[in-house]
Amino acid sequence: QRRSTLAVAAKNNTGEGAKKESNTILMGDSYNLPIMQNFDNQIIPNLSEEGTDEYGNYWWRTSANSSYFAYSSDCLLWYKTEDAYDYTYYNTGKINFTHTVNPVLTFKYNITNNDASTLKVEAVTPDQKVIVLKELSAFTDDFREWSKQEVKLDKLKGLNNVIIRFHGMAGEKAGEYVGLDDISILDVTEHNLYAQLALPDRAVAG
Repeated sequence: QRRSTLAVAAKNNTGEGAKKESNTILMGDSYNLPIMQNFDNQIIPNLSEEGTDEYGNYWWRTSANSSYFAYSSDCLLWYKTEDAYDYTYYNTGKINFTHTVNPVLTFKYNITNNDASTLKVEAVTPDQKVIVLKELSAFTDDFREWSKQEVKLDKLKGLNNVIIRFHGMAGEKAGEYVGLDDISILDVTEHNLYAQLALPDRAVAG
């Protein structure tokens, strides 16, 4: 998948109008589950806006003027919001949930300040509807620790071309860091069935 823009022009009996650049469009076929990202490799070279990971899955980001992305020394993804109420998004490519039974998103996160910053997990449907799946607030009393979250994706069953995004927003104070790690989107029923089938059968005497 790749993000692209198109030159669009209106045409009628009198001719063709001036071309205008379209909004950014995410092109390509949707991905099937599972999708995983543990940031062992820095998939966004030189902190550019997009990249493909070692599994062939496309990830992309958008942010406000003073937000930016960086990697820690052990290649975890972080974003920082410099100004009050600034925001940033980290997005998957388009995902196919058409035949899923029990889709689940798991990830680790850390918010390293005691302000009112939030991290929302959202789904964007093909008609641009935004579904808030989970909202996490900053830790209080300067408590810093990685936490694991699990988000049920039942609302997305039967849908195709869905984007999952992590939406970080600063509170009234600036200088918030939000860390992400070990992102996985699985159809848990299918994953468990695969694990069972991979086990050797118990021998039965006959």
